[in-house]
Amino acid sequence: MANGKSFIDFILDAKDNRDLVVTFMQLANAEDFKKFFADNGYDIKEDEIGKVIEARKFLAGISRPQDDDRY
Repeated sequence: MANGKSFIDFILDAKDNRDLVVTFMQLANAEDFKKFFADNGYDIKEDEIGKVIEARKFLAGISRPQDDDRY
């Protein structure tokens, strides 16, 4: 189902959908990622999946910002 929704669209949707985030964080391999994105209407190219997995690992490893953090 091609609808033009990108990984950025996924991130924006995920900020308001905890179930989407929880499922995304539990995916185990590239095939799971491909199916997840296709089933949820996101057009993520196969050659981007490795980058998505790398980004997820990075995001999972950083701590959440605190109110007094300054950027």
